[in-house]
Amino acid sequence: YSTRQFECLNTIRYLRALDIPLDEISKVIKNRNTDDIANLLLRQRKEVIRRKNELEMIERKIDNRLKQLQDALSSEIG
Repeated sequence: YSTRQFECLNTIRYLRALDIPLDEISKVIKNRNTDDIANLLLRQRKEVIRRKNELEMIERKIDNRLKQLQDALSSEIG
């Protein structure tokens, strides 16, 4: 493999680690425009924040349900 091929592979692996879809990665590999890459990363950052908030909401719901179950179990004993 050539150095350029390894650079391409490293770029693909890095962007996949950021959970960027393959079709978007393909565009980056073909274009290599820094403005487009920056915009892609900003969009991905927004998506990560959105998903993080969604997961935090799910976590709160789970915590609330666990508390309800603990309260129910402790009230049955009392």
